[in-house]
Amino acid sequence: MGLKSKYINLPLWLIIAGLIILLDQVTKSLAVGSLRLGELVNVSSIFSWVRWHNDGAAFSLLGGLNARWFLVAISLGFSVFLIRELVKTCLLYTSPS
Repeated sequence: MGLKSKYINLPLWLIIAGLIILLDQVTKSLAVGSLRLGELVNVSSIFSWVRWHNDGAAFSLLGGLNARWFLVAISLGFSVFLIRELVKTCLLYTSPS
């Protein structure tokens, strides 16, 4: 088994990432469409769903500053960086030696 066979190709990684994003958006839409803000639904004795909104980043960092577009820009920049690194890695391990 050579190095080439140990690595998954770029299109598969992008499909996996796209499916994760799609699943995230679908579950958010379901929650917004079926739960009121603050409503709690017990799924099991150890798991509950609750609709809650966070105005900031993690732990309400930047909360109240209306930093949505700042956070979008940071996310897009990091996404571009990750895709660039994936392309470089896939080219490195799939190029003929």
